[in-house]
Amino acid sequence: MSAKMTMLVRRFYEEIINNAEFDKLDEILDPRIIWHDPLLPAGEVRGVENFKNILEMFRSAFPDLHITVKIRLKRANKLLLVLPYGARIEET
Repeated sequence: MSAKMTMLVRRFYEEIINNAEFDKLDEILDPRIIWHDPLLPAGEVRGVENFKNILEMFRSAFPDLHITVKIRLKRANKLLLVLPYGARIEET
């Protein structure tokens, strides 16, 4: 289970968050997803389509966001992640 979970976490951050490939959400997430976030008005969002809407708004606010996935600890059904993030800066 740990290898599959690791792959899904990496795909989520690399494909969905970093590359904004929101069409792949159905491949990665359970359709009954409940995403908890204290910054959301209701504190959570339910369902893949609603989650996609939140991600699209987030990406429009931060179009150059990049998160690097660093997995620090793997156990049977748990992962400990470090997620450094920031904007890409191009030198001129």
